[in-house]
Amino acid sequence: MERVMFRALTFLTLVSVVVVAGTSEHQVSSETREVVAPDNNKSDDDGIQSSPAEKVCDAYKILGVQPPSANSILRRLDHRLFGSKKRLEPRLKRWVWKLHGKLLPLLHLLDKDYSPEQFVNLRVLWNKAISSLDSTSPVYEKGKWTTYRMLPRFSRWILRFIPSSWFPRWFHANIELRTAYLNQAIANEMERIRLSSHHPNNSTTNKKRIRLVVLGAGYDTRSIRLLHLQEDDEGRRIDQAWEFDLPAIMNAKKSKMNRYYLESEENSARKIEFVGIDLNDPLSFQSTLMEMLLAKNKKDNSDGDEDDGSSSWTTIVVSEALFLYLQPGVPEHLLSICQTVFQDDDHDTNNDVVFCFADRLKDVFNEEDAQKWFVNNGWTLVDWLPKDGATRHMGIARAS
Repeated sequence: MERVMFRALTFLTLVSVVVVAGTSEHQVSSETREVVAPDNNKSDDDGIQSSPAEKVCDAYKILGVQPPSANSILRRLDHRLFGSKKRLEPRLKRWVWKLHGKLLPLLHLLDKDYSPEQFVNLRVLWNKAISSLDSTSPVYEKGKWTTYRMLPRFSRWILRFIPSSWFPRWFHANIELRTAYLNQAIANEMERIRLSSHHPNNSTTNKKRIRLVVLGAGYDTRSIRLLHLQEDDEGRRIDQAWEFDLPAIMNAKKSKMNRYYLESEENSARKIEFVGIDLNDPLSFQSTLMEMLLAKNKKDNSDGDEDDGSSSWTTIVVSEALFLYLQPGVPEHLLSICQTVFQDDDHDTNNDVVFCFADRLKDVFNEEDAQKWFVNNGWTLVDWLPKDGATRHMGIARAS
């Protein structure tokens, strides 16, 4: 009986893992929209202009990510049966979306931390894990398998059993694209920061320290990877990592991190600060940031690391698919808080704040709109790369 039950669970796990990659970002955004303005009869793109097709194609080409067009057989069949109406593929996507919603809990059947609140976050985690195991992907995590190890042992093995190329790219290609962009954007900013500290025009050596602040972190593993680089990659390490998300998500992530440290044998001394908070409450976020900075400054003083004017912090704020969940006006408020709190930290001098994002900016349809949006909020847009899907705005902005 136990053997039959195990085989049944294994089969269902196979099915659910296969369909997890078949969900489209378009469908995810419909559920996401319910957080702000519930309307099950509308798609996420109702009334919103899409990014130009040539720009979307450029994003995949620029970042070296295979576009979500691998289902050529399905598309040819769709075209033969229905012509340009494309009825088959959209219907299959909707079916896959509903089926995966039913099967996702099975993937976490033995996961003690699972709860319905983690539903969307876990979907994203599984899709990121697929790309992280793909040796042809720019987000391939060779040897570390950090994202993969965040998944439960009971079901994650199937991702190593099935080749990444077998999974439909309806959804994980889009997530892979934004992951690749953020990885590159953060790496470029870190390189710029390190080089500026050794610029020949500098009269003194100004040690630059880097803090990563991830808003709506979910189960993303970027902080882990940047904290635990090898000694020869020290120039690409961050010095601190603060992550913010709902309490249920952060508590579950702590548990997953404990499992990760046991499996990977990484040095857990360089730990991430996980903060459970509702980011729709900007005042609470601001007071929390100020308390954390005060605690950091006290610790520096007690450790004999009091600033003598020769060091400074650059805070890289990251937002990935967060603004969709926030009430109108809250994203602007959060960015204003980050700028004020981190730039005005009296303990250090010459502090910089950078914002790397793959999100959606309200009422922004092109680069000119994006530039105005950031200028109005006290920032300067320095890079811009639109893409398709719900999180169609990717770029870098620096606090003015």
